Amino acid sequence: MTRLLLEANVLFTAAHNPNGKAALVLELAGQGHWRVVTSTYAVEEARRNVAGKFPGCLERLEQLLADIETLGSNRGGACPLPLRDKDRPIFEAALRAGATQVRGRCLRR
Repeated sequence: MTRLLLEANVLFTAAHNPNGKAALVLELAGQGHWRVVTSTYAVEEARRNVAGKFPGCLERLEQLLADIETLGSNRGGACPLPLRDKDRPIFEAALRAGATQVRGRCLRR
């Protein structure tokens, strides 16, 4: 089954815009079209941003997270690509999740 790794911006958007495309991605995952995963790093960032901009949506974010597999962040691990420090935990989570692409970069050949 296809596994989608969700970054913080997708979690943030789905939490505060339940009728948007990000929420649709999660809705379709709930219907079995694909499996969604995220990282603890992305969850922390999404919580911080939702709390700061849309605090009334924190409960919705938590409800969404209940159905998403969350992978631990492995900060400081070996990264095969030259990425900014803030992008590495997401990329490392994508590798652990078995994703084949992240932002258009092929992870496996």
